[in-house]
Amino acid sequence: MLKFISGNDTRLIRFSTIVILGIILDFILRLIIQIVLAANFGAGIQMDAYLVAVVIPVLFLAALVNPLNQSFIPVFSEYREASDIEDTGTIVSSLFNFIFLILFLVSLLALFNSKGLIFFIAPGYRNNPSLLLLTSQIFQILCLVILLGSLSGFLIAVFRYYQRFFVPSFIPSIRSLIILGIVLIFSKRVGIISLAWAGLVAWLIALLIMFFILFNNRIPYRVVLNLNHPAIKKMSRVLFPLILIAVISQCYIFVDRYLASRLPAGSISYLSYAFSIVQFPLVISSSVTTVILPLLSQYKAKRKTKEFRLLLKQAIMLTTLLVVPAAIAIGLVRIPLVRLLYERGSFTSQATTSTALTLACYLPYLVTFALSGVFAAALYALGKIQISLKIGLIGIGIKIILSLILIKYLTYCGLAIASSIAFTLNLLFF
Repeated sequence: MLKFISGNDTRLIRFSTIVILGIILDFILRLIIQIVLAANFGAGIQMDAYLVAVVIPVLFLAALVNPLNQSFIPVFSEYREASDIEDTGTIVSSLFNFIFLILFLVSLLALFNSKGLIFFIAPGYRNNPSLLLLTSQIFQILCLVILLGSLSGFLIAVFRYYQRFFVPSFIPSIRSLIILGIVLIFSKRVGIISLAWAGLVAWLIALLIMFFILFNNRIPYRVVLNLNHPAIKKMSRVLFPLILIAVISQCYIFVDRYLASRLPAGSISYLSYAFSIVQFPLVISSSVTTVILPLLSQYKAKRKTKEFRLLLKQAIMLTTLLVVPAAIAIGLVRIPLVRLLYERGSFTSQATTSTALTLACYLPYLVTFALSGVFAAALYALGKIQISLKIGLIGIGIKIILSLILIKYLTYCGLAIASSIAFTLNLLFF
């Protein structure tokens, strides 16, 4: 494998290794968190409440964090060579300040409209006042995560542009460690609310760490809001289509939670626990996408077409080698794997069977989602965002139609199968 990489750019292997190590450490910590949550709350009402409450914050983070990376890195690559350090500080500081102002207002609006948003996400909760109240309380705590997580995502984009992958790769592990500590100490006393507070505290600490490292060492922070800078104007033109793409991708989760809220208690939890297992190979494969975007963007800016194509080919091969064996292995050992990870405390043998069945339905999604990410990164580097947007719209349309049909016959498993089919068809359009 090293041979086919070395012909072009060994940075793909070197940077991917750093990112993968960070991902593995974070996954281990998040897996321990999942095990603790499964033991304490099982696949019941409290976990369902948290998983519904977290939809809006996750939607905002997904709609902003990845688009900020995908728009900032290619555009900044074009301007960085001709900019001095002060101009760089103006661009980064202006964007940071603008994101802070806008999302602070968004967080406040979400906080004061919590019940209405919960009704929108999970209409099945209307007839359960106690569940609605718990979900609203969790959501109110998580509202500030929208602000903190988005600012963190932007700083991660800046780190990645400078090809400084160590800090953003291990920041998630710090967050997970904080969450784990708080949940272990307080979950028995305050229940699932402890997980919401843990997330809020973890995002705040992670943001502060990155802020001081970046602005003290790389570029100067300034209290400025120069939105007329050419780089910021160009980035804004690129950013909004990317936000639409990210929102469309998150609609898969929204559709699942919306429809599953009408199913028996535990259905949302089965989908979440199964997807947590699928995420391990997915987040490892995403390290390839993380690394190739700044490299491809620089090749595009320097018009190195041959190197661009070769690096893309290498990324496809590396991603395939990562996810296909993982999908096969997970499929073969899905029941003992779920039992080993989750079956203790409040997590019953029936929950194990249901989660393992859902996991099997997600396996095609694992492979096609990972490969779609590589092709999407290439399109972002080339500036062909409209193609990704059209593919995303087709995919969510297929997902909604299939979900409405399959949920009638296969309940929550139908939702997982719909995601797998939709992303498989999506891949064919790239």
